Amino acid sequence: MDSNEIFIKDIPAFFRRFKGSTKDGQYDLYCQEFAYSIIYGNLNSSHVDEILQLIGLSCLPDRLLLVQTDYNDVFQFYPEFNQFPRRFNQTQTLQRCVKRSGIEGLVASYPARGVVGVFLCTGQESSSEEKVITEKIRELAKDMIVRVNEEVGESVAIGISRYCSSLSRFPQAYAECKEGLFHCFRLGKNHMVFHKDICEPKTPFSRDVLKTFGAEIVSGITNGERAAVKDHVDEMMKYMLSVAMSPINIRLILVSFVDTLRERFYNSRIPADILEKAYLNTSKQVINGMFADDIKETMEQFCDMLIKELGAESQSSEELLFHKIDEAIEKYYPNSEFNLDVMANLFHYSSYHFGRLFKNTRGESFRQYLARYRIERAKEFLARGDKPNEVAFQTGFNSISYFCTVFKNLTGVSPKQYQENFIK
Repeated sequence: MDSNEIFIKDIPAFFRRFKGSTKDGQYDLYCQEFAYSIIYGNLNSSHVDEILQLIGLSCLPDRLLLVQTDYNDVFQFYPEFNQFPRRFNQTQTLQRCVKRSGIEGLVASYPARGVVGVFLCTGQESSSEEKVITEKIRELAKDMIVRVNEEVGESVAIGISRYCSSLSRFPQAYAECKEGLFHCFRLGKNHMVFHKDICEPKTPFSRDVLKTFGAEIVSGITNGERAAVKDHVDEMMKYMLSVAMSPINIRLILVSFVDTLRERFYNSRIPADILEKAYLNTSKQVINGMFADDIKETMEQFCDMLIKELGAESQSSEELLFHKIDEAIEKYYPNSEFNLDVMANLFHYSSYHFGRLFKNTRGESFRQYLARYRIERAKEFLARGDKPNEVAFQTGFNSISYFCTVFKNLTGVSPKQYQENFIK
């Protein structure tokens, strides 16, 4: 049959495995139009019955949930258009959760706002039902968090509004949900927040306190004090989360601080392209970070990069070379084909010259060093209970018998004896 002769009235119903309560292929658009109209207080009340019929609801919703997921990975690693199939996948997952809950409702994405709206018809008629309804919504939110984690691979935050007694209440309900999401920013990933439970910090923030934290971080970076810098970043984040400061302002202050660090170390011998790239990536991750913990980790990584690059200034070329050699050994030792020739090629030396340089610096041949390194790692695996024959291949030996021979030569006992002695 010619494809031009095929007519499909409901395209989504024909193509999609799961499509919600589709009405002539327009269900997603109907839901989205409803979602935008109601939060702007612009829903045409004279067409309510027809609208409810189109979106498949028997009555007006009385509760709103906003679901936000962590898009750091999308913005950083994928083209932005890839967020749309992922968003659709999330919407479908949330629809299935609502259906399982037994609560009537609809799910609609707000593409320009980075959130998904879930409108529920709980049937609440009086305040006496609030406790029971709250528990039902709590169970639904828990299921949403678990399912989105498992099926979509994203972290979740959910803001939950108060009861909406009329259409005019939904613009305020949207604002309540956003406040809930702001609170989730502080709490961390995979939390739900009911607006009625929010208790925001009241203490105003002090710029002098932030300047003190900034000075301590700069000093720590300059002196190469990784642990101290990490502690100062942690303390600064805790302070900002403990005072009356919105997530937006926290992000803006941190982006400004990242720019300050870039300017502070711009005239150092850190390569300008490395510094600029790190600055741009860090700023982007801070701006797009949905959770405070992720933003803190991003800041720590940026500071650690500065310490590493600045530390390289005071090291000799030989020290830098052997630092990179140690990193290469750590990375490649599990590969049984990793040897002196491979290592020399990685660093653009002949095997003879690399072998001589290594022995002069480390006091033993590369082969001896690699064998000892592999056995030390093997001891760690044996100590945690891995089987000796598995450990042999995990540590780069292509023969169990050869592994046992080398192990006994260096430790005085067989792998099995070592494991038994360790367990005792």
